[in-house]
Amino acid sequence: MKAQSIDHFGVILEKAEWLSIIQKVEVDTLPFVLPPNEKTNDDNSESGKFIINDPAGNLIEFKFYKKSPLIMVS
Repeated sequence: MKAQSIDHFGVILEKAEWLSIIQKVEVDTLPFVLPPNEKTNDDNSESGKFIINDPAGNLIEFKFYKKSPLIMVS
């Protein structure tokens, strides 16, 4: 499937805030346009995102990025 550009507004949050908003969306039974998904990247960092509509139908994307601590090898 080919990637498509969409008009949207987005925010980048800390992971704890991101998870908190997911809980609020689920409690209010708001539908997800793109359900929450998390992944571990090749560098062992984490990221996640989900998309919902605001009351006017605009798309809002919520993301988090968490870098892994660097491991020093002597």
